[in-house]
Amino acid sequence: MKHIAPLFLLAMFGFFAMQSCKDESPVDKPDTTDTTGGKDTTTVIDTLTYTNDIKAVFDANCALSGCHNSGSSVGSLASYSSAKTMVSAGRLLGAIKHESGFSAMPKNASKLADSTITNIETWINQGVNE
Repeated sequence: MKHIAPLFLLAMFGFFAMQSCKDESPVDKPDTTDTTGGKDTTTVIDTLTYTNDIKAVFDANCALSGCHNSGSSVGSLASYSSAKTMVSAGRLLGAIKHESGFSAMPKNASKLADSTITNIETWINQGVNE
């Protein structure tokens, strides 16, 4: 029995010695380096509405005299209800994206900015909110 105690102590010493020699490489820790300068970079897409976001685009580019103004025979974009009707017809997005099979709009003018087209598409996808 006297010989077991020193062997037990020797085994315990060996165990702890081996544990202290383990590779201490970091476990996959997330990178917490702030590269935003403290700014919140969360992207929030608000609900776009005709009144607040889309009407000004249509007024400046589409609802012009001889184009899609109030009472136009080709369809109006001058009011929410008429714009909603145009969207429901399924021709608006293809026209402003200049897709094949659609009459490119605005007519005789440059294509709208990609960000503007994205906003109109988002507005449509969100349900054509007033």
